[in-house]
Amino acid sequence: MQISSTNILLLAASSPLSSAQLRPDPGDYPDRLKLLLDNPTCKTYSMTFADRDFMHQENDPPTYVDGLGNPEILSGMSWGLHALMWKALQDATNNGGEYDGLQANGSNAPALNPNVGGNHVSIEGSVTLNELERAESGIFTDSNGAPTDPGGTWGGSTEDEAPAGALLAAMNMFYWKTPTYVDTRDWQGNDGGVAVIEKVRLCVEGVEEPDVACNWLPKGSYNSTCDGILNLEWIKLARFDGGGIYSDAVNQGFHILNPIQWAAIYGKPGITPVLVFDPPAGTTAAEIDAVKHQAEKIAHDSLIDPDELDRMIKSGKKNLFLGRGGRLRG
Repeated sequence: MQISSTNILLLAASSPLSSAQLRPDPGDYPDRLKLLLDNPTCKTYSMTFADRDFMHQENDPPTYVDGLGNPEILSGMSWGLHALMWKALQDATNNGGEYDGLQANGSNAPALNPNVGGNHVSIEGSVTLNELERAESGIFTDSNGAPTDPGGTWGGSTEDEAPAGALLAAMNMFYWKTPTYVDTRDWQGNDGGVAVIEKVRLCVEGVEEPDVACNWLPKGSYNSTCDGILNLEWIKLARFDGGGIYSDAVNQGFHILNPIQWAAIYGKPGITPVLVFDPPAGTTAAEIDAVKHQAEKIAHDSLIDPDELDRMIKSGKKNLFLGRGGRLRG
């Protein structure tokens, strides 16, 4: 199943963060939010294998081995190789399949170069991933050792706005458990490499979880504001730095960002970000487009604008209403 390049979105991370440049402090953002929301219900949306160390698979089944049968320890990987390894974990768990790491490492998996339209993550990159997952590539084999296609289809979409990108990534995880890849910038606006969105945490007023309060089911059903104020509490990302090297170690490559931080590093200046993710086979372009529009409308109508959070809290106003673009007004 081939997914067309409809306008869908994703999330990103960047180079190392300097908390001194951020407001409010990442550590106190949830506490500030609780002063505004009445009894929020929060939920963390996650891709599968979000807590796996993709760099050192030898200690976790399935074991990926080199041609001599030795456990494979990677010194780094591009975002395309990360995507292939994630798919290998899915295939091994669901079908008992195996993954040839050496064959994958020698392939033309998408990396930081060449840039396509100014982006590292591109629709062309998703096409390459689908080609590499065909049986004839020899990267994936079934439980009997025969070449196989592990299923699913990588697709690409675009999103200008960071809040809507965050919501779409959460919906991707809710519906399909897929990672989402996107370009980033550093704090000076320079190329920040690529990030993979691993988790998104949302909170909404009331007793219902965000996907219920905001009517995520059935897909594309959203036609009004959420039942309560919605907030993006944080996003967890792993990054592929300026050299294209993946890292997801504490104080190294993974980041938990509040909405202000997230908006600061989303995409490259002046270029619409392309988000790449992997719905299951059979997902139609119309379904993906409906999810995109759900995310954009929720972000526009119901999501707190983090730039105004301080002002609201200082004003002491809790009976606030949402205006255009999710901006709270008292």
